[in-house]
Amino acid sequence: MLVVNLTEETFRLVFGLNDGTNIRVAEHWRGEALVRYSYYWLDTEDRLKVRWDNALHYPQLETFPHHKHIDGQENRVPSASGVALFPSLPSDRCEPLA
Repeated sequence: MLVVNLTEETFRLVFGLNDGTNIRVAEHWRGEALVRYSYYWLDTEDRLKVRWDNALHYPQLETFPHHKHIDGQENRVPSASGVALFPSLPSDRCEPLA
């Protein structure tokens, strides 16, 4: 399975892995700046294994706004930024969604 949705500002990708799990990518861009991202890894029942995102919540985490959820929404931990996940993105290109 491979689903791609692309507009001028939004990129969405869903693809299945050989083990039956799937990855979902969503990015919102403003020009060359990555404004918001979320990357999901779901199990074979579409339950969350890990989600990385930069939603503007959990300011108590040292990597705010970058964080990840492990095995469900309730388990939030610091995370590398989307830039660290995808090193080809310049670090000055991430900004909050207004």
